[in-house]
Amino acid sequence: MFSRTYSKLDLLPSIYFIPRISYDVPQTGDHTLFQFCTGNFVIKIVNKRTPHTQLELMICVERLDGTMPYLLTELDDITLHVLTSLYLEFIKFVNLPSTINTYSLHGGFFLITGNYDKYTNDRGSIQGTRGIHIHFLCYPSVSFSAACTYAVMDAEHLLRYFDPLYFINQFCVNLKHDARLRHLLENVTLPNTYPNCYVFQKQLDAPMLGAVLCKSADYITNLYQQLHTILYASNFPSSMWMRSALNDFTHYEQILRASSVFSRHKDLVDILYQDLLELPKLPPAVLSSYRHPNNITQAEAYLTYNGPAYTQSVSGLIGKHTIYFRTELLLNRTSGSASVNTHPLGNRYYTSSDGSKVNVALRESFIDSFISSIK
Repeated sequence: MFSRTYSKLDLLPSIYFIPRISYDVPQTGDHTLFQFCTGNFVIKIVNKRTPHTQLELMICVERLDGTMPYLLTELDDITLHVLTSLYLEFIKFVNLPSTINTYSLHGGFFLITGNYDKYTNDRGSIQGTRGIHIHFLCYPSVSFSAACTYAVMDAEHLLRYFDPLYFINQFCVNLKHDARLRHLLENVTLPNTYPNCYVFQKQLDAPMLGAVLCKSADYITNLYQQLHTILYASNFPSSMWMRSALNDFTHYEQILRASSVFSRHKDLVDILYQDLLELPKLPPAVLSSYRHPNNITQAEAYLTYNGPAYTQSVSGLIGKHTIYFRTELLLNRTSGSASVNTHPLGNRYYTSSDGSKVNVALRESFIDSFISSIK
C-alpha cells in the first residue's frame, strides 16, 4: 500500500499488537445466551465464537423483523436506555470483589467498545453483516505481556489496524467543541495515552451515557462530512465496491487552510498533504475487479471505509472510580478488522490464549455470572 513505513508513529504512544487466535469453540457461529425485547428491538447477550480476550461477551441489537440497526442513533429511547444500563451493570459486575477474586482481575481493566460503520456493506466489514454489536471485555493485568510493536509490521499489514490519517483525530476531534457535550465530559491528559480521551464530569447514569454516545456520534458524523468534502472528489458514501477518489490538491494550501477543521492547525497542512499523496490511488478498473468473489481478500486489504466510520469506548481500571470515554474517527483505514480500541492507560492490542477448554469454560462462567447478576 505504501512505499514507506508509516512515518507518523512518532506522534503516537507505544502501540502493541498480540496476534489473536481462535479459541477452542465449536465452529457454529456466535451463540445467544440471553435476550431482552424492548418493544421494537431485541438486545442479545452473545458468546462470541472467536473472542478478542478470555473474558468477553458481546451484545447485539436487532429489530423485531430481523433487520439490523447500524447506529445507536437509530434506537428508540427505551432500547437505548436498556443498552446503556447494561454498560453500567457490566461495570458494576466486574468491580465486585467476588468477580475480581474469581477471575483474577486485580490490577486489570474493563473495556466496552463499539464500532459503527453504516455504509461499508459490500465486503468484509463485519458491521455490514452484524449491525450494532458491542464488545464487553475484561483484561487482567497479565495481558500486557508478550507484545511486539507495530513498528516491525509492514505497511500493508499496518493499515489493516491503523488509519494512515489517524493523526487527524489528535488535532481535529474535540468533543468539548460541541456545546451539548461540554458539560458532560472533561478532557484528560495521561502519559502514554491516545488523543480524545475524556472523563465523565458527573456521576454516570444510563441517560447521561446515552446522551454522550449519541451526541458524540453526531459530532463525529458532521466532522467526517466536513473532512470528506475537503479530501475527496465525490459525495459519501462511496459507490459499492469503489472508493472515493482524492481531490486534486494543486492548491491544497488554500483548500485546507480555508477549512474550519484545520484552521486551528495550519502547521499540519503540509503533513496531511504528504500523507494524501502517498495514499494508494487505484484506477476504477482495479476497484471494480474487487467485486469478484475471488478477489475478496484484495478488497478487504485495499478498499477503505465507505462513509463515516468510528469507534466509541467506555473503560476504566478495575477497583477504581474513574471512567473514561474515547471516540476515534476512521478515515482511510481498510475494513475487515475489529479495531478493538484500548483503555487509555494501556496499549492497543488483542490478547492471545492457548485455546484450551479451560479458557472456554472460564469465559462461559464469566458470562453466566454476569447474566445472573442482571436477572
